[in-house]
Amino acid sequence: MNKDSMFTCLGEVSGKTLKLDMDPELPDGKKVRVHIEVMDDHLVERLERLRSLFGVWKDDEEMKRIFDEIAAERARDFGREVNFDISFDDQDNPQSEIRNPQ
Repeated sequence: MNKDSMFTCLGEVSGKTLKLDMDPELPDGKKVRVHIEVMDDHLVERLERLRSLFGVWKDDEEMKRIFDEIAAERARDFGREVNFDISFDDQDNPQSEIRNPQ
């Protein structure tokens, strides 16, 4: 982090000490301003469960195959037919065709 960085991270209070969940990459003794927001226990539990899922499929060959298929399908060019001939079925406009001038 550079000296002007601002970031948010989770942490835990122990007396006058805050234990952060990440390294702020600041030198010891660096002065900082701290905004404390008390976390709802239910939210903390949900975040912990979510974190436990990160990387679960990392080495799963079936998931790799599925995502490879999705990527291949997205890369295919299906295109679509475009019809430049337009006809009008309105009483004020007799049926006509608009052609691409050459």
